[in-house]
Amino acid sequence: AEALAGIVRHYTQGWANGFKWDIEYWELFNEPDKHSCWRGDGEEFIKLFVTCLKRLKSEFPKLKIGGPALAAPKKQYIANLLEACRAEGVVPDFISWHLYSSDPREVVGQVDEIRKLVDDCGAKKCKPIIDEWHYIVSWDGVVGSSPEILRTALSGASGHNGIDSAAFTLATIALMHDYPIDQSYFYGHGTKGYWGWLGDDGKPNKVYHALRIFGEIVKNYSERARCVSE
Repeated sequence: AEALAGIVRHYTQGWANGFKWDIEYWELFNEPDKHSCWRGDGEEFIKLFVTCLKRLKSEFPKLKIGGPALAAPKKQYIANLLEACRAEGVVPDFISWHLYSSDPREVVGQVDEIRKLVDDCGAKKCKPIIDEWHYIVSWDGVVGSSPEILRTALSGASGHNGIDSAAFTLATIALMHDYPIDQSYFYGHGTKGYWGWLGDDGKPNKVYHALRIFGEIVKNYSERARCVSE
């Protein structure tokens, strides 16, 4: 907790020859429900989370501090974490999780329940945030595969960067407007291959154009058109 306080102080207050950057949101950890990220059990992580949250909020009350960036929206895990926070008299500013799917409804499917869960735990000001989401049909072929299988998984018609992925991306962004999600973050980067929006040739792929189209809609239209989800 003290190390984290030093990091925040270094980047926001100039401590130790640091910076005064305007970084408002600070997320504690990443996917503690996966063994590859956290080797202990859930109870041990929750204790760490609460300890760090209390320490950081005591020194930086105006910053938004939360987490824990779960690999999936696990309601019982979130309930246990919020209960532990309440017992120590501290509330995270946001609860975050990740979800990868080929069905837009799955991405938002549990948002209403999590919003109610957060409210019932006395944390009504706590924001639900999906801070990693992306299209995927199966992890088979995307991780640890031959170059040929990987190429199909990424660039095939139903692949990671194909037309189905582009349609999923637009549909998911549109659907999110009907749910109490405060923020969401499409997981991507501009490099070629995994998760990017550039093809093997370095040119924008179909997912790039889906994001560009939605950006143009937001830029040019101030009101949402009536829409029906089927």
